[in-house]
Amino acid sequence: MKEKTVQERLTRAASDLDASRLLLNGGFLDQATSRAYYAAFYAAEAALLRLGETRSSHSGLIAAFGALVVKKGGFEPNSHPCCASFLTCEMTPITSYWGR
Repeated sequence: MKEKTVQERLTRAASDLDASRLLLNGGFLDQATSRAYYAAFYAAEAALLRLGETRSSHSGLIAAFGALVVKKGGFEPNSHPCCASFLTCEMTPITSYWGR
């Protein structure tokens, strides 16, 4: 299996973020949320890879991002709860928050 690189993860994050914007502009809110989630996930994965770290689960990645990136000063500390919150809500359709 090909080893993931930091640049591949960042490229994937940018692509998913672009897709999220297009989907949102097209009115596809649930799908836009999913792509935005994966953009954040791949960016966090790139940060860990840069440190020589990997995790095999989403929850492991979120915990490691907090411990190894945020707590060590590589990310704005006040932003991590927001990121963790976003990363853990991936399976809840955004329209459920708007009563649709």
